[in-house]
Parts: sequence; structure tokens; C-alpha cells
Amino acid sequence: MQAYCMKCRTKREMKDAKAIIMKNGRPATQGVCPVCGTKMFRIGRSAAQLNERGTNMKIYVGNLSYEVTEEELRQEFTAFGEVTSVSIIRDKYSGRPKGFGFVEMASESEGQAAIAGLNGKTLKDRTLNVDAARPRSDSRGGGFG
Repeated sequence: MQAYCMKCRTKREMKDAKAIIMKNGRPATQGVCPVCGTKMFRIGRSAAQLNERGTNMKIYVGNLSYEVTEEELRQEFTAFGEVTSVSIIRDKYSGRPKGFGFVEMASESEGQAAIAGLNGKTLKDRTLNVDAARPRSDSRGGGFG
């Protein structure tokens, strides 16, 4: 299970993960960063979910219509299992959707079923491209030359 390390400032696969309850009563997963040894937390996973489900699966959804909402996308994926999160990527200046997004499913088996069931399906006159999300590369552009 991945979490954000505050010391390394990166998202890493935590080791020795265990489910805990935070002081505010919310379920979380606690682990250790494999690089620096700092405690890492991922909020929102209970002990039962961690033990029975294993890791989440992040799914890329492309060729989305600009009119599709996150709730509509969630409903499409809920037919295949528990949806942990949905995000449609938007342009940071105009706020308009970019035509793709990500859905996180609670287990890998549910994620694979969703990919098989939704890839090629038409939603609001657009054929969806659904596949497992690849990790982000560190060689992103954006600087001034």
C-alpha cells in the first residue's frame, strides 16, 4: 500500500503496514518508509478492509466526454465493486475537464473486472479507454528552458 512520506516528500510503498484508528476516530494504515524509516500514514482504510482487500487498484479512464461528472463515473464503476475515489482531471487555468480521469477500486480483482467490463463502452457518445494506471514518471516537463 502506498503512502506519502513527509521526510522524503514522495509517495512510496510502505513496509510493515498495519491498520490503526487515529485519535479523531478515523481508520488509517500505518507503516514505515523503506528509504528513511519515517512513520507513514494513509487515512481511510479500516483494519478489516486492509486484511481482506489487500491493495487498491488505480485505473485510468480516457476519452471522457466533457459533460461527464465524477458521480456519473463513480456509478459506472460501482457495478464492478467498491470505488475508493474518483477524480476527473481539470485544466488548472480554465477549470475545464481535460477528457480523462482516474478511478481507484478497493481491490485488484474488482479493478480488473471494471477494466474488462468498461473498456470500449460508450458513455455520453464517447467510447471509453479504460486501463490500469501506470506510475507517474519523474521526468515531467514544466520548467523554463
